Amino acid sequence: MKFAAGFLLVVGLFSAAMAQNTLWGDWFIVTEIDTNGQGTCTYSGEVHITQAASQIEGTVFQSLIGGSLFCPSVLAAHIMGTVSGSQVQGTLEGGALGTATFDATMDGNQFLGTFVPASAGPFPEISGSWVATENRTVDIPLLSPWGLALLGLLFALGALPFLRRKAS
Repeated sequence: MKFAAGFLLVVGLFSAAMAQNTLWGDWFIVTEIDTNGQGTCTYSGEVHITQAASQIEGTVFQSLIGGSLFCPSVLAAHIMGTVSGSQVQGTLEGGALGTATFDATMDGNQFLGTFVPASAGPFPEISGSWVATENRTVDIPLLSPWGLALLGLLFALGALPFLRRKAS
């Protein structure tokens, strides 16, 4: 009974944490920018986000993967915003865009967003869209030499009953 209550408590805490939409971490991002008659620029790269309550902050770094000769080769910016449920709103500052405002919606493990510049850059009054997918890494736990020795001892102790049965 104690195990079941503890399990339900852990599941409840996990569910509450997942409902918060924590964006902390690294995200892979692809951005497409319409340069108002000068062509379309496509970028890919990474976003690193930290989050405190509903406030996010981070850095964006993307390299050009396709587009016209008018496209800057790199987009790098500082990101700030607010998370409310599955919605994120904020600003990107710096880099080739100048300052841009953005809106995004969480859809599964992706954020789908659009932006419009708020001030001049090399492409004033441009618009664009982006998709960010969370980069999940899985840590594989490793045993220390002592842990490996203990595991070997446990295997040997577990095999003793089988060895005794075979000997008889």
